[in-house]
Amino acid sequence: MYWTLKRTAALFLALAGILLLPGCQGTAEQQAPELLEPVGVQMDTAAVTRGEIYNIQYLDGEIKPAVEALYFKTEGTLEKKNVNVGDLVTKGQILAQLDESALLEQIDALQKQLDYQKNDAQFSVQQQQLDIDIAKLELEQMREQGASAAQIQVKELDIDKLETALSHSRELQAMEQKRLSDQLAELQAKAGDNQLVAPYDGRVVYIGGLSEGAAVQGYTPVLYLVNESELVISAEYISEADLRDATRIYASVGDQIYDVAYEPYDQEEYVSRVLYGEDMDTRFSIDAAGAALESGQYVCVYIQSGYKEDVLTVPVNALYRDETGQYVYRMEDGKRVRCEVEVGMTSDVKAEILEGLQEGDEVYVKE
Repeated sequence: MYWTLKRTAALFLALAGILLLPGCQGTAEQQAPELLEPVGVQMDTAAVTRGEIYNIQYLDGEIKPAVEALYFKTEGTLEKKNVNVGDLVTKGQILAQLDESALLEQIDALQKQLDYQKNDAQFSVQQQQLDIDIAKLELEQMREQGASAAQIQVKELDIDKLETALSHSRELQAMEQKRLSDQLAELQAKAGDNQLVAPYDGRVVYIGGLSEGAAVQGYTPVLYLVNESELVISAEYISEADLRDATRIYASVGDQIYDVAYEPYDQEEYVSRVLYGEDMDTRFSIDAAGAALESGQYVCVYIQSGYKEDVLTVPVNALYRDETGQYVYRMEDGKRVRCEVEVGMTSDVKAEILEGLQEGDEVYVKE
């Protein structure tokens, strides 16, 4: 009983002494109670240092040969297929071709409609202009014959109406001719775009729905071509917006690190993949000249963002938080003393300290 009371009194005196000690902020109210450690136990601490800080996102990926989805830019009927799966092709080779006969018939019919409209408009304008000329001649005759002012005014109003009608006719005819001309130009742009051409030397790995006589939709992938001489990284999908703030993108293959570059989808391929429910991935070109890379190798892609250098940092597990804000325990004479801090950027392993600590300070680190 005597031992227990003696120990309790000693602990009370120790706590009272701690409350009277100046804290990191200089007030007893801001200082947390000292966390007592069992005798002989080594506490984990870390020094406050200056260095770099950044965030890292990881993507699983695989080395693959470059693959391009090929598609016609216009709809039509397949006239001829020149390749099969597994075939090696050369750049510029015609892989398939659409039948353009229906398109050419549309172009011919629209051209005839436009020509007819122009001729009809010209005849109509000439007729209306003739009516105006006759009305003006009649007006002159009326003036020579001494017609009344009221009669002359009526005739002048008739001429004004005829001229207004002619102006409106010309505007409407111009609008109709433009509409037909635009339609014709659109169809003519499609003509001659009926061939699927290999963009590089490669191997055909997939052909979908390409049988002669089959209907083909524009911008629908019908053939996939592999460029076996070019390797790329195919990784988990991440949006382009998430990559916009990246300060560095690199990848590890085995024990080697390589810089890589994001390869965005072109607009047509992106729309096609979304519309037809194809799996999306994120592609990166890899700067690995002379490296022994092979298709099928596992890759981890690292996306670094928010990079800062020469900032004051502590391990992120040195931070505590309560209703008043964030704080650390700074080591003073082997004891932990609460110290309020202002924190900037944090990563998975570090936190940037804006105020409250100095380089070289030692802080307690949680396990």
